[in-house]
Amino acid sequence: MKTTKNIIAITIFAIISILSSLINNGCGNENLIGNNNSENRNFDMLVDSITVDVTKQYGGYNFKLNNRTICTIVNDFHVQFDTNVKITEWSLAWQFDPNTTDLNKGKIGEKTVGNQPPVQPNQSRDLLWVKVQFCGKKVVKTYKWQATKDGAVVQSGSGTLPD
Repeated sequence: MKTTKNIIAITIFAIISILSSLINNGCGNENLIGNNNSENRNFDMLVDSITVDVTKQYGGYNFKLNNRTICTIVNDFHVQFDTNVKITEWSLAWQFDPNTTDLNKGKIGEKTVGNQPPVQPNQSRDLLWVKVQFCGKKVVKTYKWQATKDGAVVQSGSGTLPD
């Protein structure tokens, strides 16, 4: 009887220790604590999210990535507009990604290469500027974005281009 109680106590202590370690350190695997969609989680007043701010600049649109995570690194970034949008000019912080880009269909991607620095936790960076042409009767100003690490999506979202 005493042995069973000891085993139960040790098991409970081990589970509490593991959970405490995950919450306090958090960097082993972000997916173990909640999920990585667009919801915000609060750990000791630190917002664990990745967001994108889009502003109109120089006749185009600037995409700024805000990495407000505890330990997620972003080294790829992708934006997709409506298929009636053509990207006519662009400026990238990283290298053009031909595998995720079709400028005539409103898709553009970039990735780090070599010693180009990724966006670290608690950093913000202007990653992309694009000038677009709306090629249809209907002007659709929505876009979708993905922040990835080594090809795996860590956060995604969508929005509407500012006027």
